[in-house]
Order: sequence, then structure tokens, then C-alpha cells
Amino acid sequence: MTGHRRPAVIEQLRARIAAIDKTGPGEEEGYGRPVLAFGQPVIDAALPWSGLPLGCLHEIVGQGTGGFASASGFTCALLGRFGSGAGDHRAGDPTATRAMVLWCLRTHEMREHGVPYAPGFAAFGLDPVRTVITRGRNDTDVLWAMEESLRTPGVAAVVGEADDVDFTHSRRLQLAAEAGGVTAFILRRGGDMPATAAVTRWRVVPVPGVGTGRSRWRLELQRCRGGAPNEWLVEWDDETDDFTVVSEFRHGTPEPQRAYA
Repeated sequence: MTGHRRPAVIEQLRARIAAIDKTGPGEEEGYGRPVLAFGQPVIDAALPWSGLPLGCLHEIVGQGTGGFASASGFTCALLGRFGSGAGDHRAGDPTATRAMVLWCLRTHEMREHGVPYAPGFAAFGLDPVRTVITRGRNDTDVLWAMEESLRTPGVAAVVGEADDVDFTHSRRLQLAAEAGGVTAFILRRGGDMPATAAVTRWRVVPVPGVGTGRSRWRLELQRCRGGAPNEWLVEWDDETDDFTVVSEFRHGTPEPQRAYA
């Protein structure tokens, strides 16, 4: 191949790859997308996007029954903030025009733990009226339902409870989320956690409250593209639908939260 033809061939290859990948430069990392602010500078500043990027895939992990319930509550709190003005409503923000949330469960989980409690959704700011519950026989069904839902008009976000998620499955979900501009959350129960295509991975650990009646969690940012792991002790105020950082962690030890201007 002559030297003058190589640049043209390379550009053709790049165009073909881009057409298959369906992502522009930087979009896969969440950059240039609308974000959902936590409303706490110490958390938002720890994320390369100054908030949680929308139209992407995120993992939320809860170990054991209590941990999974806390992970579900944290997910509901994030979803509730979609309609609270916390989102960056720039052009293309999915929350500005879409209202429905789809929550995909496994049949055996529903038999063991029951259907999610509507008032529980409301306690975390998520409107149960705009939340649709679906079910699948296993993880494969849940992941399929998630991918299809991410390509469905009128959807703001999709949540799926699944543990057997490999890189290929997660990559398909990430691409579907990007293509549809819909945010995806995978709720997992821990165990073996191979690498996935999710933009962030969070672990939520329940922490006993101090008489305020508020949910309190140790929130661990375990994986973040372009960022570093971090963790905070947070509370959820169900009256204001806001997070509060009680303390940060340094080397596993909590430190009191400093005031931010």
C-alpha cells in the first residue's frame, strides 16, 4: 500500500468503527452528557463530571439483605432527584422530556422478598405512579428487559436486579443507554465482581442512625472512569429529598465534614 493512501484508509476504518460503536469521542466516558448532582460539593467534586452522568450505565452493590435494601434505597433516592431539579437540564437531558422509570426484578426475588413497597419509593422521592415493575425468570431475562427498555421512548431510567453480569452484557447496556439517552442502574448483591462497562460502581453499606429517623449509609465509590475511589458517610433527608454528607473517610476512618463555601 502506498504511503499517500494510508491516511484515507485509516479514516475509513475509523468511520466504520465509529458507526459500529455508535459513540462519539469522550461520550463513552460520560463527558459532555447531562449530569445529576448529588447536591453535596464533596461528592460532586469527586466525580469527573461534577455529578452522576446520565445516559450511562451505573452499578450499585449491596452486600446481604440489609445492604441490598440500602442499595435499593440509594437508587430510589437518585431516581427521585431526577424530578427535583437536581439534573442538568441542558439540551438532550432525558429527564426533561421522559417520566417513566422501569424496575426489572427476578421472579424468585419477588417470591422471597415481595414486590417493592410503593410508600417506600415515595420516602426516597421516587413517584410510584411513574414507576413500572417488570419481572424476569433469571438474570438473562432481566438484562434483556433492561436493554429493550433503554431503547423505549418515554423512559427516564431503567433499574435491573441482576448478579451474573459480565463485560459483554454490561457493554450492550452501556451502548443502549448512550443511544437512547436513558440512564441504567444494575443492582447487585456483591460476591464475585468482574470488571464491567459501567461508568461508576457504588457500594452501599447500612449504618445505624442517631435518632434522626433518616437513612444513613456508608457510600463507597469503588470504581469511576477518570476518577479515584472514595467514600463518605451520608444521610438521606426524606423531607427535603436531599443527601447530607456527615463525614468523609480517610484510610477507612471517618472524619467530620468540613464546611464548604
